[in-house]
Amino acid sequence: MPIVPRSAAHYASRIHFVEDVAGGQAMVEFVRQRPIAYAGFDTEFRNSRPGVVMKAMNGSLLGWSDPKSVIPLLISFAFVEAGEDGNDQLYRFVVDVRNPAVLPHLQAVLDMPIPFCSHFASAELQCIWQLRLREPGVLWDSGVAQRAQLLGRFHARNDSHSNGLGRSVGDGESEIASRCELDTICRHHGIEYPFASSKPDLRTSSPSHRADQPFNQQQVDNTVANAVATAQLYPLQVNEALRTNALTHLQRVEMPWTVTNARMIYDGVYVCRKRMAQVHQACRENVKVLEAELRKQGLKNVNSHESVEKFMAARGLLDHFRLDRGYSFDDKRLEDVEDRDPAIAKLRQCRRMKQLLADRMFSGVLTGDDGRLHPDHRQLGAVSSRNSMRWPNIGGVGRALRPLVVPQDAERMRIGEVDLSQIEVGIAAAVYGEPRLIEMFNSGDVYCKMAKQFYRGQLPAEAIGFPDSEFKKRYKAERSRMKVFTLATIYNISANGLSAQLGITLHDAQRQLDEFLGLFPDLARALQQAVEYGQIRGYAEMVTGLRRYRGREGQLTYWEANWLRNTPVQGSAAVVFKVAGNRLYRQYQHYGAKLLLPMHDAFVFEAPRHQLKAVAKVTAEVMRNTVQELFPALRPQVEINIDHPQSWNKDGKDRSLDLWCIDPQLAKEYLES
Repeated sequence: MPIVPRSAAHYASRIHFVEDVAGGQAMVEFVRQRPIAYAGFDTEFRNSRPGVVMKAMNGSLLGWSDPKSVIPLLISFAFVEAGEDGNDQLYRFVVDVRNPAVLPHLQAVLDMPIPFCSHFASAELQCIWQLRLREPGVLWDSGVAQRAQLLGRFHARNDSHSNGLGRSVGDGESEIASRCELDTICRHHGIEYPFASSKPDLRTSSPSHRADQPFNQQQVDNTVANAVATAQLYPLQVNEALRTNALTHLQRVEMPWTVTNARMIYDGVYVCRKRMAQVHQACRENVKVLEAELRKQGLKNVNSHESVEKFMAARGLLDHFRLDRGYSFDDKRLEDVEDRDPAIAKLRQCRRMKQLLADRMFSGVLTGDDGRLHPDHRQLGAVSSRNSMRWPNIGGVGRALRPLVVPQDAERMRIGEVDLSQIEVGIAAAVYGEPRLIEMFNSGDVYCKMAKQFYRGQLPAEAIGFPDSEFKKRYKAERSRMKVFTLATIYNISANGLSAQLGITLHDAQRQLDEFLGLFPDLARALQQAVEYGQIRGYAEMVTGLRRYRGREGQLTYWEANWLRNTPVQGSAAVVFKVAGNRLYRQYQHYGAKLLLPMHDAFVFEAPRHQLKAVAKVTAEVMRNTVQELFPALRPQVEINIDHPQSWNKDGKDRSLDLWCIDPQLAKEYLES
């Protein structure tokens, strides 16, 4: 039978509700007949279990919802036909996905080679995957596009009236969250939007809708309004991204990463309950001991900034924690100087264990219906453009506790990890055009190469010829110091900071830093130019053109100068990571493998045991090739960890958790051995 042309006027006149095979077939036939340019889409759904409230922000409750408890109800589309006269025509459809017979027609629509536009598309993608359908090939996320335009603008430390430590981080995030709401973005672009908010906070759009209950007009209008709004935003956001040079980055990196990221949330990770109970018990016992020991030494409250400041001052340690016009006792600062006094290590251990005891991961409320944890991987959650992780932050449990993560199917599946070695150093060399550093990076362990050059006059002659593995073993301290000086250079750590971190005099710190910079004159000059150019134009940019903006005017602060130097490195490393992750997401499907966790410059994956080596090899190849595609001068190396794939671990050290439960110091020594 020949295909009969369908009336555009008929389909433009009203919302078409699709609830059976005939309606699905009519929808597919019509949109295939029209020159559709792009489409907005949105979902209505409910959850089979309530969400978990995690915190309040801007008067709203934010929380975690189990993606495997999602029950899709409706999917709406707003197809846009771009007219030659500049007038666009909308065609609106709402599909009742409770009828399985319409799903093949829904898939036919999703397979169309056009951009599908949604707002923070993770919920929509979860609905699609719950229906066992494929996601669209081209996606545009209006929420992600907006976050990219705000990168850096509302950081807490932008406040010129700050006390030096900044407002609470939540202040800046609250502002960004508000500006990324669908109705706010619509107002910004002059689009009429009839509803106050695009989605409730716990990702449940129709919480009480029964399976056999018909939909009312408000539900239909709501989901269509969101689809129409995202469709209307698409060309406006594309033009805005074009003006700010973000379009290439968004299309090539962030929009595919929206799918990859949402899939990691959806798939989740499995954590051994027996091991969690073991860790929890060890925390309870050790916190009592550590708090008692610290009280005897004069520290009354390990969580009180004032108490810790007085304690460190009494022990002559306060200068190690100076930050701007105040003092910081965060975990990173404690870690940097914990070798200065045993009390610092005890304070850090005690705080960490108290945090673990309070972590709701151990309570079971954040475990999905599939028995797995589903952390919230927040795209563009960090101002460097990297992800952040929460609810729970399983990636931040620490190296020793990584064996908590195991395959859910222990007989069939295995866990591996592939890490890009020292990649930020290589990217710094490439971004800032330092040929000597590029040569060191390409020839092996860059820190060993630096140490051999820096300490050439102090090392035995034979040490210069040692292979990197032997040098690293024999001259661990010298190599570690090169790592500190490299990070100090990229992140502009002052001689004061180095003095405190390395436990040397200010004079020695400045002298050694100057000597180190003398090894890489082009790098030192380019870093300074990055600050000067950034001050003039008001932003730092990454390899794909994405910008991190200043959030204030006037003279640069020391903090701003620092991120103007390091954002091109950190942000470009994030670009490499995301592009590689997008490719791995597609390739893993051929092996029955899945990405579990994004870990800075490493991917943790789960694969069938008979495919483990093949998946590890593919992962390494993709990560190396992605680096060389963006930075052809580099020859990156990767580290593959599949020695003990029965659990996630650091460098194959799978006994770290058991040792940590006995004594964290034992685990630290084991991991460093």
